[in-house]
Amino acid sequence: METVTSPNILRIRQGRIDLSFHQVVGEVFAYVLSDPRLFLSSLPPSPDTISSLPLVDLSVSSAPHADAFAALQKGETDILVGWFDGSHGTYLEPFQKDVIVLGDPSKNISALPDDDDVAAAAAFSSPPVYSPYCIWGVPSYVPEALVPDVRSLANIAIAARFKKEEGTEKHVLQGIAPGAGISRFSREMLHKYGLNEAGWEFRNGSQEDCFSAFEKAVEKEEWIVIPLWHPQYLHAHHSIRALKEPQGLLRPVDHARLVLRKDFLKQFSPQQRSAILGVLQRVTLGNSAVTEMDSYVHVDKLDYRSAARKWIRAHQAQVDSWFENGHVDIVQRATQLDQYLLEDEAAITAKQHAYAIPARAPAAAGAYSPFSTSTTAPQIIHTSFQLPFGPDGKLAYVGPILPNDASASKTSRKTITEDEGLAAARLCALNLLAQLRDAASGDLARVQLLRLEGYVATADVDGHFVNVPRILNGASLLIRHALGAQRGAHSRTALTLSTNPLDVPTMIGAVAELRW
Repeated sequence: METVTSPNILRIRQGRIDLSFHQVVGEVFAYVLSDPRLFLSSLPPSPDTISSLPLVDLSVSSAPHADAFAALQKGETDILVGWFDGSHGTYLEPFQKDVIVLGDPSKNISALPDDDDVAAAAAFSSPPVYSPYCIWGVPSYVPEALVPDVRSLANIAIAARFKKEEGTEKHVLQGIAPGAGISRFSREMLHKYGLNEAGWEFRNGSQEDCFSAFEKAVEKEEWIVIPLWHPQYLHAHHSIRALKEPQGLLRPVDHARLVLRKDFLKQFSPQQRSAILGVLQRVTLGNSAVTEMDSYVHVDKLDYRSAARKWIRAHQAQVDSWFENGHVDIVQRATQLDQYLLEDEAAITAKQHAYAIPARAPAAAGAYSPFSTSTTAPQIIHTSFQLPFGPDGKLAYVGPILPNDASASKTSRKTITEDEGLAAARLCALNLLAQLRDAASGDLARVQLLRLEGYVATADVDGHFVNVPRILNGASLLIRHALGAQRGAHSRTALTLSTNPLDVPTMIGAVAELRW
């Protein structure tokens, strides 16, 4: 049996601004950063490429604007999604020398002089991920002849036509968080255009406050002004006219880009760094794609990850082009951890099984069901323990694990190495994901993992094997990788035995919640 070597684990901490359109774009980049093809160009084209690919441990955090940039400044995150010069320039200025704005060399100060790869990345120019811009908008039924621009709102007679807050004479411009560019610009506009005197007031709030105020007014065909931006889902469902703004206080069209800490880039080998940056620089979405994903969140009620994956599935050729390199065919599609993107499972080889969820979940090894699902809400899935069955339906690993520091002469049993045990745990995890997929009627996006239970068989006759958590980390990281940081988070039991059923080295079961 061929040994599958233990993968390198690369930890990446992604930060996001906590607004829905930043979140869905962040999920697209989370997909890219978690895709094994990210590192392909750093490896020689050979049959061993698959087993040499690292496994990314990606964590995600989100926060309001100022806090998200503060986390990046402190080194609590490595990458921030995303940065706009016009809206976010002041947040980046205090530590601009410590980061790279990917694709915009004009914003990169003193790239590391001792690192040619980082310096080259700082000097490289590429298209933006998308091109956001701010507006003050009105429903299209507000006559342009009467309200052509922001200055019109200072006319008391015109202002009187607009919705007033109940119990007051105020015309409320319902905004979002105070740190957002549109919020800062709007407060400035009230002063510069003298709108306070006409009864206008800007008010901070949540996204829901802003969007629902607009939609409720539209239902009644009331006149309303909304401080808004592109890309944003309301534009896909309502006809919104941007008011002209002659003073330019809303700033020009901006460019959305990733910001990466330089010390984060230095942890990678030059080959890995070149591969990562080469892929990330090719990721372009455009405003329409972001609007579409934002609509999936607010209208279709999908979570951020599911919204991004729905868009990815519909635009697979575009996504594949981001990974373009000389030997992508080695793992084309078969290296995807998300089963939605597996198109030719039958072609997956034994070397590729470490990265592919089986097209068909393994059958039970005895007189029992592979999983059961409760009939009451919330629906809970209990899986049976999954064994390291390979794509051919046969056990890929048999025998207990011999610790690296133990002598094989102390046991007469057939044993496997710790690295093989780690690979066996990952194979159990893939089979477990296949069972969860089947329990969720083919849709892993419905699964919230709650708990893993793992048993590791060891040939350590002295009973001092301490690496059980490391072995089961192979399963935990892979499942978190596949389901995402939030839905893949779980508690875990890790136990050791002298023998498992069918003499397998690892077996893993799960408890999960089935959503919607």
